[in-house]
Amino acid sequence: MAITLNPERLKSIERKWAIALDDIGQEKVINDYGTPVDAVERLISICEAESKPLFITTNLSHMQLQERYGSRITDRINRLCRIIEFSGKSYRQ
Repeated sequence: MAITLNPERLKSIERKWAIALDDIGQEKVINDYGTPVDAVERLISICEAESKPLFITTNLSHMQLQERYGSRITDRINRLCRIIEFSGKSYRQ
């Protein structure tokens, strides 16, 4: 179930001991009093700064992640996560 993020919900997530991000690359930028905030970039940066466990799922390839988030965030993902790739037939209709 997707959670609609707003600035208050994002701050609540930031305080958790670990962060899990499902299907990154599909989220929308949120506005914090008129300032655009990319929640995924912010949460990944917090995990790195505070040494929090980070769990991520995505359907994007490494190149697609790099195009979407840039090398700074993909480098952080590589440092924080053990990448496990699943391949095979999609059962999505």
